[in-house]
Amino acid sequence: REGRQMEVQGARQRMEELQAMLEKERRDKEWQVLEVQRSMEEEIKAERQGWKWARDGEKSLVEDLKETERLVRTCEKTVLRAASAVHVMMSRSAREKERMHASLKDFMDEMTPVQAAVGYQPQVA
Repeated sequence: REGRQMEVQGARQRMEELQAMLEKERRDKEWQVLEVQRSMEEEIKAERQGWKWARDGEKSLVEDLKETERLVRTCEKTVLRAASAVHVMMSRSAREKERMHASLKDFMDEMTPVQAAVGYQPQVA
């Protein structure tokens, strides 16, 4: 009977050892699962941050593009105003030149009879 008790006690001890090993293995696996979970959460957080930066960058680029388009329109208006002013000035200058030539022709037409009367002979070089 004592042999049987030794067997039972040995089995209990073996069972306790196995139970302790299983408990340790369970804790190790839980820790590994937690580490993988933390790692995945960090990757997801980094991915989300990357997408946020991309959205912020896109928003900034869109705002810069709108501002550039506004500045281009302003420049186009300014160039058109300047071109219009140059056109007006050139038209005025042409009219003034035309008036000056007409006045000079009138003066010359008026002076021709006077020159003939006084015997003026222009010297040709």
